[in-house]
Amino acid sequence: MNAKLSDQIPVRAHVFGTAVMKNGQKRKFDHMYEFSYLNLQPQGVHLYDLQTPTGVYCPRAKNTKALPTPSSAFHFTSEIIYGQSISRIKEYFDFDLNLVRYDYDPIGPEKKFGSLPLTQVHDFSTGVAYVIDQLRGNCTATPISGTGFDVRNANDPSHVRIRTSKEFFYFDKASYMYEGRRVVRGINSDVWISQRNDWPAPGSSNSTWEWYFATPNYTEMLLQKPSFGIPVRMVLDAGLGQHYIYNIYDYDERRPSIWSYDISNCFNYTERKDFSFKLPGNFRKLVSGDMEIFRYGVLKAIIAAGSVNKLQLSSLRIYNIKGFYSTTSF
Repeated sequence: MNAKLSDQIPVRAHVFGTAVMKNGQKRKFDHMYEFSYLNLQPQGVHLYDLQTPTGVYCPRAKNTKALPTPSSAFHFTSEIIYGQSISRIKEYFDFDLNLVRYDYDPIGPEKKFGSLPLTQVHDFSTGVAYVIDQLRGNCTATPISGTGFDVRNANDPSHVRIRTSKEFFYFDKASYMYEGRRVVRGINSDVWISQRNDWPAPGSSNSTWEWYFATPNYTEMLLQKPSFGIPVRMVLDAGLGQHYIYNIYDYDERRPSIWSYDISNCFNYTERKDFSFKLPGNFRKLVSGDMEIFRYGVLKAIIAAGSVNKLQLSSLRIYNIKGFYSTTSF
């Protein structure tokens, strides 16, 4: 005869015995576990309940999914939430051309350039930052500050270089652990977490960095499939009230147009020279297929031709590239 037992409710577990330590010694143990509020229904357990809580970093945890690798060029808009304040910044990054641009509303020390919206273009080929008033067109040229978020000191504090894309997202010098998936801004996201002791300066107390990336089923609907993925949010907690939330919008890893770094307002017509050259052959189909790629290729060729040894011609010195056929312009 078959007998069906009713669901049993555990109330206590008594575990005792002897454990062997790493050094070979034996240690007796005696543990008592009390159970309460037990739910035997599987639908009562959500995947998120089995993950590490938000903001908790476990240094000895094993990473189960590789962190995405950023591309060498991208642009996006970021919303920064700190306490009761919200600020926005639009950023352009091109490691291959040594250029960074960001648009922002000045606060604090940045108001020395005015209180209207500003654009900064950093030319790491020359070490010069161009600060442009977006409404008035005023331009100030100044050395790139060694404290910028896009800057790394090269050999000494007076020489700077552009960050790599990994350094830009603070993926360097840190071991990120995959936490699982969470919903943020209504988007299913993969989450990685790490801990550093070099922010805002080397030797600082530990800060926790949490990155959220949209899951593949979210990005598969996009016309432009990103190789890096779509970053959605970054949460930085450095303790002592230093808690920042970076919401990232309109992330695009396609190379920003070279004209995005226009500094023509910083030079008058007497400081400009026009020149032209002619290429024999018929390249109409090739060029008309993607004019932006053609211009970028011409730009890279001019930079290579104008660079000597370690002195690289700045891409900002070349502007307004146009192409014409011998009979019809395009």
